[in-house]
Amino acid sequence: MNTILSKILFPVIIINLVLPYLASGDISTNVSYLKSKTPNPWLTMALVASGETANVDYLKNFTSDSAINYEAPILALAASGKDPSVFAAENLITKLKSFYSENQIGDPALLNDDIFGVLALSAAGEATSSEIIVNAKSKILSSQKPDGSFPYSVSSANGDTNTTAAAIMSLLEVGLSKNDEPVVKAVTYLKNSQNDDGGFPYDPASPWGHDSDASSDAWVISALNKIGENPSSLQKNGKSPIDHLLSLENSSGFFSYMSGATEDSFSPVTTSYALIALLGKSLPVKKLAPSDGVKISYRLEGASRQICAGEVQALNPLELVKIVSADCGFSYEITNTAYGPYLSGINNDKAAGSLGWMYTVNSKPLSDILVGANDYELKEGDSVLWFFGNWTDKLTRASLIGEIPSG
Repeated sequence: MNTILSKILFPVIIINLVLPYLASGDISTNVSYLKSKTPNPWLTMALVASGETANVDYLKNFTSDSAINYEAPILALAASGKDPSVFAAENLITKLKSFYSENQIGDPALLNDDIFGVLALSAAGEATSSEIIVNAKSKILSSQKPDGSFPYSVSSANGDTNTTAAAIMSLLEVGLSKNDEPVVKAVTYLKNSQNDDGGFPYDPASPWGHDSDASSDAWVISALNKIGENPSSLQKNGKSPIDHLLSLENSSGFFSYMSGATEDSFSPVTTSYALIALLGKSLPVKKLAPSDGVKISYRLEGASRQICAGEVQALNPLELVKIVSADCGFSYEITNTAYGPYLSGINNDKAAGSLGWMYTVNSKPLSDILVGANDYELKEGDSVLWFFGNWTDKLTRASLIGEIPSG
């Protein structure tokens, strides 16, 4: 499996989250703090999100006896552009799949390993139509509580903010949109859980307390990043989860779990969660292209500017949008219609009336593209253009905004 082969990044409308964090200073202190700690998958993902090249040799001999323990390493390797099926001495994808039984991943009593299993396999290029993804997705959906939350374990009476945020990210990875009812209910649960200080508790119904903490802030922020919603706009008493999370940052670069807490053994992971969230990222931090994808060149043109261009391995034009979204820094929306999935939005360019997102391959007239983007089978060397406009624009506008790079 190969990751994005090359790309040219142009100014885009980035999730607004990045600006308030960078306004408080750069991230060099946070990065230095993480580099000083023993590496683990979450540190790796945070470093990659920060633009660093992370050494993942510590995962070469990784082995475990449970599904959940394989999922973060797979996410970390995919983020680093490494194939989890060949990088380590053990094929981590095959091993994770070995825990699949009775239509679910790992421990039947847990939902957490299904959620992160979906995220890990998606990051590694597993097709959303595969049996393991389809059935794990069904288990996740069937475990949602009436209030919209998702629980860590299936038998839990209540869900929690962290698991719910992770579930949102996994469901968006496997075909749901932010407008689908399970996602809407989950996001509503998160918003209803916000504390008066702007932050989030692990479980707002817990009898042992529900103070805001850095991990919960970070998970909620990442989920909002995933659906393209600005976390700064979610406020209580004039405070957003970003404000609360930043209030827990220490001068030495780590994030305290709660106000007044000192550094502990989990602080590097807490800091990793925070950095991923505050950099506008979500899970997976980066994805590998499917192993059977073909190398194609692509260009995405918004209403007023070019969003991204480069080369990638993908099976179809819709899949390439999903693959490059993390590296190119844009959010997208896919609407399920009677005719199949439809790319209805990238950043602020949303389909409305006669305006919408259209694609062409090798500069074919739009009238010659007779199938949806999810059903068009790409061939080695194809050039894909996605552009936002009017059907009547045909390719006139596209011809004025440059050629697709040929590699």
